[in-house]
Amino acid sequence: MQHPLLPHMTGYIAGRFLPASTGPTLWVRDPATGETLATLPEYGEAEANAAVDAAARALANPPSFDERRRVLIALGDLVRQERE
Repeated sequence: MQHPLLPHMTGYIAGRFLPASTGPTLWVRDPATGETLATLPEYGEAEANAAVDAAARALANPPSFDERRRVLIALGDLVRQERE
């Protein structure tokens, strides 16, 4: 499995990719070869609280229907480009 972002995976909280503040790193390995595909931060309480707070803020001020439509169309375009 090849993708340029895969080796650099991290969490996405409040519109930003964030490393874990503490804790170990999780290794994602291909079970057939043992090859390391990616490393992921193991999030803890601080990151969970930040994600919940960000979600609460997003729900308090949701985007308009037109904005959601624009984002979903753009996402669909990206998926189609990646498929080719």
